[in-house]
Formats: sequence, C-alpha cells, structure tokens
Amino acid sequence: MKLQPTILNPPVNYQNITDNLLPYFSWSERWKIKISGGLAVPLGSLFSDIEEIFGHEPDINFLRAVEESVDDELFLRRLCVFINFEEDNRAKYAALEYAINKAKRHSETICFRCGSKLLHEYVDDEGLVSKYFEEQNIGSM
Repeated sequence: MKLQPTILNPPVNYQNITDNLLPYFSWSERWKIKISGGLAVPLGSLFSDIEEIFGHEPDINFLRAVEESVDDELFLRRLCVFINFEEDNRAKYAALEYAINKAKRHSETICFRCGSKLLHEYVDDEGLVSKYFEEQNIGSM
C-alpha cells in the first residue's frame, strides 16, 4: 500500500509571499516558507526584526515558517516560526522570541487570505434563533 501525501489546510496565495516579500530578504530564499498571502505583513515585520537583531545576512542554521488553523475560525490562521542561529546570544534570542510572539499575535488579528483586519463580535445567538423560529412559525424552543 502506497501512502498518499496529504496537506491539510494548504496556504492560500502563497505565491504572493514568494514573489513580493521574500526577494527583500535574500537570506530567506534557501528555506521553504509556505505562508498564505494575507500573512505577508506579520511575516515581513518578523523578518525585518530578525535583520535588526542579527544583521542583514543572519547566519541561520534552521528556519521553518508555517501557519496553523485556529479552531472554529474560518479566516484565521496562526503564524508559527521555528528558527535557530549559529550565534548563541541570550539577549538576541530573547529579542527574537519577542519578535516571533509579536508576529504570532498580529497573525491572529488578520484574515490569512487577504490580510484584512478581523473584527470579532460576540452576539447572543439564542435571541436570533428564537426570532427565526417565530418568523418561520416553527414553534417554540
């Protein structure tokens, strides 16, 4: 039996990242980065922070940037970054951790498809369902 490759929730419009963002950060080209186009701003901000902290040609041993789905959120994906540098400097790694967390928080506020800011509204659904039932003469709940 041959295993088939499976991709759950593949990135959307990741070509936008490779065409419009990664050329500004030449050091990132050797790493596989497949992030949806809407997450270009937080990823670009993170890469700018990396250059501020480690220089314009950071000596990276490993870099993986992925996105993960958020339960019950159709338009939200969380940015996840795994990175390791040749340099071992605690202060720089603390600054890097802060930058990664900032990018992650930012990714949780925008649509992963288009990059628009998401507004979270919590509405009492019970009232809407009851109103719908009344309008449709379905009966009481």
